[in-house]
Amino acid sequence: MSTSVHAASSAAEALRDARELGAPVEAGASSGRSLADPFARACALASQAVAQREGGEALADLGKHAEALLLLRASVVSTREALELLAPAAPPTPDPRLSRVPGLSGLSRDALQPGMALRAQVRRHRAALRGAHAALQHLAATPAQRARARRERLGAIALVVATLVVAGLVAALALRTPKAFSSADLGGAYAAARAVDGDRGSEWLLPTGEAGWLDVHLRPRRHVARVRLVNAKNTPYADRGTQRFRLEGYLDDALVWSSREESFVALGEARELPVGARVSRLRVVVLSWYGVGAGLAEVDVR
Repeated sequence: MSTSVHAASSAAEALRDARELGAPVEAGASSGRSLADPFARACALASQAVAQREGGEALADLGKHAEALLLLRASVVSTREALELLAPAAPPTPDPRLSRVPGLSGLSRDALQPGMALRAQVRRHRAALRGAHAALQHLAATPAQRARARRERLGAIALVVATLVVAGLVAALALRTPKAFSSADLGGAYAAARAVDGDRGSEWLLPTGEAGWLDVHLRPRRHVARVRLVNAKNTPYADRGTQRFRLEGYLDDALVWSSREESFVALGEARELPVGARVSRLRVVVLSWYGVGAGLAEVDVR
């Protein structure tokens, strides 16, 4: 019941506003300027046109399409009158939004009957007047208001551009960040990703007493000059680290480069190996270990 009362109240208010907004602009508007001044009258007409359009839209939303169309047509009249007063200030090439205002002829009682054609006219008027009023308000603005609006538009454009640039850089960085996978690990805190996170304090560790491998996938495939490997040590226990290993380079699934058998001589030691090949994946094959198991602290591809 409360919904019906609210809808009826809204319809009554919209109809009352329609009658008021359809009235012509009176002298002595609240702008404080005499409406004998063409610019002041044009501004008042522009405000009235916008108010008439908004009232028509409210009526259309309530399903009163005939009344809405009358008010939207009144908005067209106010728009045209304001444009005539602003003609000296208009640019040599009229704003294309102004050319979409529907014509004023052909209004008859038959055209005000409910139906799809009437609703289509309402939609056409609403869409055209929105663009026309945006252009009209620009013409009726003072130079300072235009400059402020221009600065706001430029600021908004700059913000959008900066956001897109940052998003692009973040996406590009994410694409180029290596992804690591392994044959096995000691648990979540020692997963393969720990070997490519740029932190020597985090480590990838294999299960106790097991050999295995760590793959580093590169996106996009690239020429790798060298690879820096940092051995694990499992602080504070210092009981895990890789001893003998081999580094391999793959382009898709084809082996294109391989080192000889290499070794670390200490836990936490850093080794740099030259590669000089175009690869999409690097694999560190762990052959033996120190203490109870093998691992790596970091794989840095350069």
